[in-house]
Amino acid sequence: NAQENDRESLDNTKLSLKYDRFSTKKLYWNINTTFYQDKFKDLDLRTSAGLGVGYEFWAEPRRNLSVESGVNYVNENFLSKSDSDYAAFRWSLKFDHLLYRGPAKFFHKHEGLLNLSDSENLKINAQTGVSVPIGKQLEVSTQLNVDFDNVPAPTKEHTDLQYLIGIGYHW
Repeated sequence: NAQENDRESLDNTKLSLKYDRFSTKKLYWNINTTFYQDKFKDLDLRTSAGLGVGYEFWAEPRRNLSVESGVNYVNENFLSKSDSDYAAFRWSLKFDHLLYRGPAKFFHKHEGLLNLSDSENLKINAQTGVSVPIGKQLEVSTQLNVDFDNVPAPTKEHTDLQYLIGIGYHW
């Protein structure tokens, strides 16, 4: 949630769960589910659940890269338009790399859903940024979040951008 000039400007919630099971050193299968709510997109709740396969190109202290693809079932409940459900192709990418042999890390991750019966219905959620450790388990980060929906609810925007500066804790 966020406010600008004493007016609510952001109201969304996202919960993602995923289980990966490696069948070789680099190839893995996954089960995933996501719950997403966004009042300003007229979205009461989007649930997505599916199965997929992934490949981990790098899993190293300095860099990591993995890609996934699979099929998901998506159910969307809207506040003012009719609800929908569909099968979707899901893909994701996760990448991070230490910068200049130092502690700063560049990261990018994104996930997309493409409706299998309506190729115009495309959704992409991406986060790109830099994080720097400031202690043993603390880090400061700056990032850009992009949320794209090619078929938004009427009068809603296709793309939402968020610029974030934050402090994170790792355990």
